[in-house]
Amino acid sequence: MFCEDLKAKTIWLYGDLRWMKLIRAFFSDATLSMILYRAMSWCDKYYFTKFFAFVFCKINAVLCGAVIGKSARFGSGFVILHSVGIVINSQVCGGRNIYVESGVVIGETKRGCPVLGSDIFIGSGSKNCWSYNNWK
Repeated sequence: MFCEDLKAKTIWLYGDLRWMKLIRAFFSDATLSMILYRAMSWCDKYYFTKFFAFVFCKINAVLCGAVIGKSARFGSGFVILHSVGIVINSQVCGGRNIYVESGVVIGETKRGCPVLGSDIFIGSGSKNCWSYNNWK
C-alpha cells in the first residue's frame, strides 16, 4: 500500500510519476510518517506483531509529531503532506486518496468516530466537531 501512497503524493506534489519526482517525494516532509503508519497498520493485523504496532505508533508521535491510532484504517493513496500536529483516533476509517495537512484532529465524539469517504482533502487545522445544537 505504501507504494500507492507514494505515487499519490508524487502526483499531488509534482504532477507526474517520473522516477526523479518519486525520489523527491520519498524524501519530502511527512513521508516517514506515512511509512510508519503503514508498518503500524500491517503489524496491528497479526497477534504476534501487535507490540511492534505500538512501537511504530510511538516512533511516529515522537519523530514526526503525528498520533495516528493503531486501528485507524485508510485505503490506498493515504497521503500526509505535513505530519506535525496530526491526531487521528483508532476508530477512524477512510477510503482511497485521502490527503491530510498538518494540525488535523479527527477524534471520537459522543456520536462516534467519523467514517471518511474517498478522494478528499483535509486542510490544515481541520477538526471534526458537532455544532452545539447537535449535542442534545
